[in-house]
Amino acid sequence: MKIPSRPEDERSRDLEERWEDVLHGRASPEEVDNVLREIAESGMQEKFEAQAEVYAAIRGHSARPEISTTLHAHLRQLVAAKKTKGFEWRKVRWAAAGAVAAALVMALGLSFVRVQPVPEKDLFAIIAKEARAEYQRALLDPRPVQSGSPVLNRVQRWFERRVEFRPRVYFEGNRETVLEGGRVGFIAGVKVPGFLYRWEGKPIILIILPAGGNPKWSHLPRRKWVAVTDDGPTASVWRRGDFIYAIVGNAPVKKLREISRSITPRDKKF
Repeated sequence: MKIPSRPEDERSRDLEERWEDVLHGRASPEEVDNVLREIAESGMQEKFEAQAEVYAAIRGHSARPEISTTLHAHLRQLVAAKKTKGFEWRKVRWAAAGAVAAALVMALGLSFVRVQPVPEKDLFAIIAKEARAEYQRALLDPRPVQSGSPVLNRVQRWFERRVEFRPRVYFEGNRETVLEGGRVGFIAGVKVPGFLYRWEGKPIILIILPAGGNPKWSHLPRRKWVAVTDDGPTASVWRRGDFIYAIVGNAPVKKLREISRSITPRDKKF
């Protein structure tokens, strides 16, 4: 006899699916606020925080490789042989197969993973997507501003002990766009600095990636790319010398371009 699901079970499943969208950067700022409020009301904060930690750990070890049919078959054999304790095959979404492959590559061997060249346009889009996800993680963080300093030089020095490079930024902020501090993010296995600004009360985050931090990033051309979505923040991505910049926020494209010109001015050599 099939036991009918209870309303609270359905609510929990719905919340889990929406929380997954938040973690992947697919949710709008309004939806993020709604999900956080519902999680608080449900009393399941510890459960969802644990999921966020696991997700961050997987993302941190993922270089986003494509998964081969050989790896598909090998994974199925492992599951059939019950060699992967705690691995629930029915929950695997192959849209995230790259993360799964990266997490298991040490056990299965590099021969199962092949990295394909990424077109320039797609590479800009991938970095923009990662930057949007980091933006939403910052909004979810109880302490999004970790350096606690509005002085640019102090924020840059604060990063020196936490990331492998000192980011080149020249925008101190101004009366309209205030620098609040910095935080350390994690994109494709690389610790990256994030500078947090606030414009008209809205958060804006500037994320800086080393062009040599990922084999694919080094192929990013020296030009600007702006992505605008109807249900999410605007992301602008560009490269100057050895650094890739991504600025994300709910601000007009014109404003982000204005800020980006201050961050990496033309007269400064990189």
